[in-house]
Amino acid sequence: MVTQSLPNYMVNPMKLYFPQYYNQFSCIASACPDSCCKDWAVDVDPEAAARYLALPGELGDRLRAVLRDEGDGAYMEIENGRCPMWRQDGLCRIQAELGHEALCQTCREFPRLRHDYGNFVELGLELSCPEAARLIMTSSVYGLYEKQADWGVVSEYDSECMTILLRSRNVILEYLQRTEHSAKECLAVLLLYGYGVQSEIDGGEEQRFDPNALLAEAKRYRGKGDVAGILKLFSGFEILTGEWKQR
Repeated sequence: MVTQSLPNYMVNPMKLYFPQYYNQFSCIASACPDSCCKDWAVDVDPEAAARYLALPGELGDRLRAVLRDEGDGAYMEIENGRCPMWRQDGLCRIQAELGHEALCQTCREFPRLRHDYGNFVELGLELSCPEAARLIMTSSVYGLYEKQADWGVVSEYDSECMTILLRSRNVILEYLQRTEHSAKECLAVLLLYGYGVQSEIDGGEEQRFDPNALLAEAKRYRGKGDVAGILKLFSGFEILTGEWKQR
């Protein structure tokens, strides 16, 4: 039984939650306008690395030539900015010759996300994948589906903090579904609300959510943006592609 709701995690332990678009995702391979097969060395899990190293034939020889292991994990060394298994037609040679299950865990799961909190699990998609981003940005459903999970362990997180985070997220999702504010106004409201929620996590008072009051407060702070400061901040992050820096 799959239901759609804004979940109460504290009441329903050992549940699996995922957005409506999660099961709709399917890699569009050569039709993708970008690729997750370029600009970074793909981590290869130990089980896949062992299979690749033992693989006979030409494909096995090629994998052994490009697979690197420096003690803390194996990875596929990129060549000319791309994974050596990425064919010119945009398809992965491993998947094309051996099937999807032969992919390493990173390639088999990306862009799927899994966050295990012990008594509940959340699934999602990475925005860095163009097809996942399309699904996320065009979805009109804000609720989460839930299923009973067949596992469960004692959670190790701070339950009081988690209660605040989950309550505030439900507040945000409900606000986004019914608000008439513009996208910019929503961002301003949620920025200040998030600041207040952090204060609550740090031991302050519970935050009352009044979007109109928060918007009025945001307008009092309004001024000319510090574009140079923003660019300086972002240029200090890890940059994986030359194109990003150029843009």
